[in-house]
Amino acid sequence: MPDTPLQTQDFWRVNSYGYPNPFNPDTKSQEAWATFCSFFSHDNAAYTSLKAFWASSKAPRKLDGHAVESWKATFEEFGLLYVISRSNTITITPAGNSSPVMPCAIFHCKAIYLAVAKNHRDPLPGVPWYQCLLAHALIHAGMVYVITHSLVLGVPRCG
Repeated sequence: MPDTPLQTQDFWRVNSYGYPNPFNPDTKSQEAWATFCSFFSHDNAAYTSLKAFWASSKAPRKLDGHAVESWKATFEEFGLLYVISRSNTITITPAGNSSPVMPCAIFHCKAIYLAVAKNHRDPLPGVPWYQCLLAHALIHAGMVYVITHSLVLGVPRCG
């Protein structure tokens, strides 16, 4: 095997995880978003509990402890969170907790879920479609009320 110069060797690999972007339909972005949301929901919680979540049947997909470690390292590189060595506590940074992005993104994900789950002709298994339809209607009515300050205009949107 010929010697290759150090500069051309392919050992500085970057991980293939995408940046967590709920608005990008790319699979890697969506996987990263779902994974980041799990870290976000465990803010100031034990890192071991997050690993246990991903090993359980409640997780959207199975991730072993090493994969969760890799995701943690990725999000730390992006500046979204950190776990201080031996502290076992997840801390979301101001960048990961950016107020205009996070609520809008979470709302966007819930809106997509409601759009699919409210379908009475093809309901999601185990999800009552009528509850999702009501939640969807209440969101619309609430936004009309927030904008107009009128229950008279908001309530008909709920029906």
